[in-house]
Amino acid sequence: MQAFVKQLHSSKQYWVPIVDPGIKVDPGYPAYDEGLAAKAFINDFTGKPYLGQVGLPCLLPLLISSQVCIVACLCFKVALGWCLSC
Repeated sequence: MQAFVKQLHSSKQYWVPIVDPGIKVDPGYPAYDEGLAAKAFINDFTGKPYLGQVGLPCLLPLLISSQVCIVACLCFKVALGWCLSC
């Protein structure tokens, strides 16, 4: 992936990732487990993680939380094998 991005940049093109922030509800999935542990998801009025409905049920990251970077980096590492440093 990094070689692909470098090739784009050498041609004055850019790679813009479009990120779907919903994390699937799946115990054992690293982004889900780490996000729960870090309390990085939006909570409902009862204090439990808010269950969004974007195709499949998912949890949505609390974008103002410093812990979101940890979860996002983990997602990039799982999907791409690398991420920018937080």
